[in-house]
Amino acid sequence: CLKLFGARTGILRRGCSAGVRSIYLMSALATVNIGGVLHTACKSTLRKAPFFDRLLEHTEKGTIQTTRDAEGRIYVDRPGASFGAVLDYLRSDRLPVSLDREEHDRLLDEFRFYGIVNVPSLLIVEHQSVTL
Repeated sequence: CLKLFGARTGILRRGCSAGVRSIYLMSALATVNIGGVLHTACKSTLRKAPFFDRLLEHTEKGTIQTTRDAEGRIYVDRPGASFGAVLDYLRSDRLPVSLDREEHDRLLDEFRFYGIVNVPSLLIVEHQSVTL
């Protein structure tokens, strides 16, 4: 179907129904349910995280089953709000500007869970204890 409609105009040409076009376009996107929070992204963005790269590869091949929500979306039992920052990083290679210590630790845990090993050095600051 990709060859059957104009890339610039989006106009459908003969032999390509709107339903086929929407299936093709939606297959490039994935909506995942992370801890009850829905996140939609390009599969190519999600695949930047090794966790999703392997998960999507195996689910697309049918070699493993994964937990899904009532709507059939992949479900990951992790904090949904924290995943928003991870997804922003995958999209832009930038971290949130202001992180307090608790947010910092939570985000570092999420990076590790999703297998993002090229964590910016900003996140790998060791805790320093102060003795009085």
